[in-house]
Amino acid sequence: AGDQVKFQDDLQQVQTLDLIDLYQEANYVGKAEIVPIPSSDSDSSTSNYLLIGSALFAAFMGFLFLYVKLFPSKSQFLKRIFPSHLSQLEQNKIFLSQEFEESWKDLLFYQGKDLAVEDLDKILKIDSLSSLENKKVRRSRLVKEINQYSEHKWGFQLIKRKRNPNDKRYFLYEIHEVK
Repeated sequence: AGDQVKFQDDLQQVQTLDLIDLYQEANYVGKAEIVPIPSSDSDSSTSNYLLIGSALFAAFMGFLFLYVKLFPSKSQFLKRIFPSHLSQLEQNKIFLSQEFEESWKDLLFYQGKDLAVEDLDKILKIDSLSSLENKKVRRSRLVKEINQYSEHKWGFQLIKRKRNPNDKRYFLYEIHEVK
């Protein structure tokens, strides 16, 4: 009935306990604790699956790492899929080579000269933007990227901002000479 418990003993025999009979025959009724029988087979198989899965994952990541290191030209698709793994320099190279190659060459033509904001905007091809705020933000971003690229390539910043000696309210952009 509902007051019986069946279990398997150490000899793999099914035993039945009648709880009502035990309760009536007992002098003292205490607390019963049911402890599951540890199954060494399920624990070892779970740990085996975990171990095999971890080993396969580590092997896959190792092969992927070696593929990227040994065949960098063939792994360009990975760099496009995961752009956050590109170094800042590689991002600048891609950015400059695609969008501002002409601006870069034009800028090198003005080495050793001081440029006004308007002249720099023309070289960077942002003079057509209507908003002054957009020009300012775009100019700042481009100058920063060009300087990062030139620091890596030559070890110094190509564009340096300084106050106009004639009118302290305005800035001039000094283009460093490349030797």
